[in-house]
Amino acid sequence: MLNGSFDLAWATIREKFDTDGTFFWNKRLELEKEKRKRFTDSRKSNGSIKKSEASAKHMPKHMENKNENINKDELVVLDRGVGKDWVTKPDKEFYEMDLDEVKGGAVKQLFKISKNHNLTNEELKGLWYTFKIQNFTGEKFYQSANDVYSHFINWSKTQNINGTHKQTNANGAAKLGTSDARTEKADKWGR
Repeated sequence: MLNGSFDLAWATIREKFDTDGTFFWNKRLELEKEKRKRFTDSRKSNGSIKKSEASAKHMPKHMENKNENINKDELVVLDRGVGKDWVTKPDKEFYEMDLDEVKGGAVKQLFKISKNHNLTNEELKGLWYTFKIQNFTGEKFYQSANDVYSHFINWSKTQNINGTHKQTNANGAAKLGTSDARTEKADKWGR
């Protein structure tokens, strides 16, 4: 493989190895093996701990932390699209968070297509405000602002405004809900 030039190749890679005079070993490989062993041991120990205790010990000290900018009091990931520090479990302090214009437009289109309703700006603001009150409790985890917007779009699919939940039948008249239909049939039967 080395085309007869072992000395030249060895000079290049020698610094990656340690030796005791008899054997050679790769320093990085040994570090990675040890790190992997600590990780698997920690996963095994988490399996034997009650869930409440395990969540407190979720990220042991031997684990790498790629997020260097973390506030120890609360989990904060910096600069995730809101223009200020992003708290991964937003609470009422994030009520002032504005709705991304593109995501708001997506919700308007969703209502237009699926519910045959042209959502006004005021209705959209009301939906956004309601969503924030229901979800910015400090308990729900959002990796970024985009996760919040995606959740808002999915959440809005289940929301009804001014009778948008009513479907129409073939002749264009509003279909009655199950209880409304039963009530109407009972009234007709009793006549």
